[in-house]
Amino acid sequence: MKIRLGIIYVVLIGCFLSFEPEVFAQPSPRLVVTENALLQQLKPVIISSLKEIFKEEYSQFNCEKILSINERVTFNNNKEKAKPVDAIHGEQYFEIKITLCRPDGHTVEMDLRNDTANSQYYLVGYKIH
Repeated sequence: MKIRLGIIYVVLIGCFLSFEPEVFAQPSPRLVVTENALLQQLKPVIISSLKEIFKEEYSQFNCEKILSINERVTFNNNKEKAKPVDAIHGEQYFEIKITLCRPDGHTVEMDLRNDTANSQYYLVGYKIH
């Protein structure tokens, strides 16, 4: 009985490990839709940044993807108490790192931030690979 139970466990573990890892790594549909919505909102700053970087009138890109989103908070030290000073008046702002592909084969990583008074995103830095 113990040998049969052991064989069953080995077979089950083997079946579990034989699945493709991509099946388990797929993001949820809701996460994909949220990422697409955010990328759509960032499209104007992406286009203007590419125009600035590559000095071209019409920038082409595809395969854009969000690599990371970091929440930041700004504070102004006032004696021993920290008071929010905006990001601009305090609270939070976000740093977003995206990557995109260009038709010429380059991959561009952009760092965007929205710590301005009107919370509009702008280009902080970029890398071309």
